[in-house]
This record gives sequence, structure tokens and C-alpha cells, in this order.
Amino acid sequence: MRMQLEASGVEVTGWRTREQVIDELQSASAFLSTSQWEGLPVALIEAQMAQIPTFASACSGNRDCIDHGSTGWLYQDADEAIKLLRKITEDPIQLAAIAQRAQHLASHRFSAQRYGQQMEDLLNASA
Repeated sequence: MRMQLEASGVEVTGWRTREQVIDELQSASAFLSTSQWEGLPVALIEAQMAQIPTFASACSGNRDCIDHGSTGWLYQDADEAIKLLRKITEDPIQLAAIAQRAQHLASHRFSAQRYGQQMEDLLNASA
């Protein structure tokens, strides 16, 4: 499969550190997730935090992080993904606005500060 991917123009990098992934995201114009299932899609959240427009399969986990058309795009199959990518990349203003909205929401929803505050609130409520 590696040879098939590379022949199609896909760079196969193998395992990367978080820092390397963030560096790679800085040069990305879009993030495409093809997962069939996700628990908590950390890579998708990292892309949102980097204000990269996100396109993801409509599986659980991804659906929890993307509001279709508002903070990214969800697709059912490869044909739909291709259509979405072609359509949306023709409108860079909308692409940037959605990526910015996703970054704002992800930074609040998945921040260590929010998590700490929520844990503190739970502990105080049970005291």
C-alpha cells in the first residue's frame, strides 16, 4: 500500500513526534481524516488548533469535533470528500472563516484550563 500511496503523490512519513506534526501542519492547506472510527481524534483537534481547514469521515469521534459546514466538513465516502474538497477550496474566505471558528471552539473545548476548571467544579459540587 505504501508504494500505491506514494505513486499517487502521498508522502508516507511514518511515526512523527507531536512537534514534528505541528511543524507539518504549518505548511498544510487542509487536513483530511479518513478514519473509519475514532474515540477522541487528537490529530483532528491539533489541525483545528492550528487553524487548518478540516475534512473528516462522518464517524463517531469526528462528528463530536466537527459541526459540518460550521467548523469543518464531514463526508460519508471518498466521492463526497472529493466533491467537498473541490467545492470549498474555491472559496478561500469561507475556508479561512471556518478554520478560524474551529480553532476558537477547539481551543476552548479541549483546553487544559477548561478541563481543570470542570474537574474543580465537579470536586466542589461533591464537597
